[in-house]
Amino acid sequence: MFFAVGDRVAVDAMREGAKVELGFGTVKFVGDHHKSGEPRVGVVLDNPRGKNDGTVDGHTYFACPPHHGTLAKPKFVRKLTMLQLTAAGDLDDEYSDDENDPEC
Repeated sequence: MFFAVGDRVAVDAMREGAKVELGFGTVKFVGDHHKSGEPRVGVVLDNPRGKNDGTVDGHTYFACPPHHGTLAKPKFVRKLTMLQLTAAGDLDDEYSDDENDPEC
């Protein structure tokens, strides 16, 4: 799967050998890890469940508040579906189909 800066995503992580959901966030970096050369997706999480502020091992990939950043392997990141975006209130008015709705 391909990711782009600005994508809304859900992120999982391995913590103490178990897969845990970190939550929703916004992609701020797509590229290779500066040491391993392996692909990574940098995400600013909506809630402070991350491990960093966008800087990992002294290398800044993006900037965000402390504990809101994560630099994940792509296999732990998934794009949110339209249904998930709608439920989270992340869709702009331009995506609404109801022309008669005053909220749109």
